[in-house]
Amino acid sequence: MAKEVSDDSTAANGGDLGWFGRGAWWPSSRDAAFKLEVGQFSDIVTSQFGYHIIMVTEKDPARALDESTLGAKKDQAFEEFLTKLRDESTIERTWNTSKIPPTPIGG
Repeated sequence: MAKEVSDDSTAANGGDLGWFGRGAWWPSSRDAAFKLEVGQFSDIVTSQFGYHIIMVTEKDPARALDESTLGAKKDQAFEEFLTKLRDESTIERTWNTSKIPPTPIGG
């Protein structure tokens, strides 16, 4: 269908976008694509680029993550790590009043 009606640069190869990971594409299309099983078609998906029908031709769970996905996963893991540390930490603040000058410095 893409060869016949698409005005995208991928029309010549039937709209095939090749392999892509979760970090690629815009959210509406990415989410639709990753919900599909091999051989399934999506409903019509809209994006800033137009209307799309997605068909998954292959899945390879062992395939390496692309750099943007890997970076996003690292960032997410680090944020989760920091949140866990904050949640498990108790911060106590004590003031040693003997170290505080009785009058402001210079005044």
